[in-house]
Amino acid sequence: MVCTLVGATEGRTGDPCRRPQPMPGDVARLEHAQDWGFWTKEGTMIKVGVNVDDWRHSDKPIEYCFGVIARLGLEHTELQAVNGDEFFEGLGFAPFVSLNSDPIEIRKKLDRYGLTASQLDVSFPINRWECIDFIRRGIIFAGLAGIPCVATTDGASKLPGLTDQEQLGIIKYHLRQCVSVAENHKVTINVEPHGPFTTDP
Repeated sequence: MVCTLVGATEGRTGDPCRRPQPMPGDVARLEHAQDWGFWTKEGTMIKVGVNVDDWRHSDKPIEYCFGVIARLGLEHTELQAVNGDEFFEGLGFAPFVSLNSDPIEIRKKLDRYGLTASQLDVSFPINRWECIDFIRRGIIFAGLAGIPCVATTDGASKLPGLTDQEQLGIIKYHLRQCVSVAENHKVTINVEPHGPFTTDP
């Protein structure tokens, strides 16, 4: 099990990285362990990883992020996908992974740094139709790259003119279009809590 550490960048290798804080609801279930993780009461180690999105505003390529993560002594990272070609990523100023790139090359880069990708983030508002292609392509990419999970979420706001029930129906339909692809490629779809539906169920 991997928990992504948000906000760990090159200059912050003290307590925020060494002793990550669990979410308030997790305090009762987690006991602090040595180094870079937590042990659950059931004996499962939750390892900490760093999301390359932490360098989104630093104008750095993905391999720079891999180098910093490896120097921190971590083994896991979460990758951020773009559905197509992205100008800044192509020029080396953004730590994104294009779904048009070769997933085997990404796996080779991770291997060079001794890293494992715990998840590929393919977040696009799941109440909008455009998410279907992005998630499906991300699942196939993740499967080929050996990444066990993809993540998505709802957007920052609800769609105007639709009730919550109508939008929940749309979300369920969109996710159903992706489930068979995930099953075929043995990739788990995670829905992260960031928007109005996932943070207020």
